[in-house]
Amino acid sequence: MLSRRARYALKALVLLGECGPAGASVTRIAQELAAAPAFISPILLELRRKGLLVSFRGRAGGYALSRSPDLISFAEVVAALEGAITLADCAEGGADQACDGCRSATTCPVRPALLEARLALMTVLERTMLAVEAPPSAPSSERPGARRTRSPKPIVENVQITY
Repeated sequence: MLSRRARYALKALVLLGECGPAGASVTRIAQELAAAPAFISPILLELRRKGLLVSFRGRAGGYALSRSPDLISFAEVVAALEGAITLADCAEGGADQACDGCRSATTCPVRPALLEARLALMTVLERTMLAVEAPPSAPSSERPGARRTRSPKPIVENVQITY
């Protein structure tokens, strides 16, 4: 399960992607997410340290994405805050470490399913970008919140984001 911090980080960065290069203040982000600025601010600071955000000082200060939202995956955001995503110790990539109560990772009947589940989760998080798009049949003014994913064919053509 993703931590509360990771979930709010994803929501905040999607919002910042919608704001474009101008970004938004911590107060605005917190208001939009119905969260306390004291909770959101350390998350944004950590994401800035990890290179996902840039910050602006002064009265009009705040944060903006360091790159286009088309180029930042959910996996990158989660990894910046939490490190590797694991479902159990024995399912952490290629680790042969047994879980609590398990004699051997190599003979565990549950481990193959956990490894497969981790791979599926990582695949979805890696292909899901922060960019938000309207479905192809809806006018561009309608934005229900569908996430852009990497695919062989472009989902929306002639979209320009300047950063």
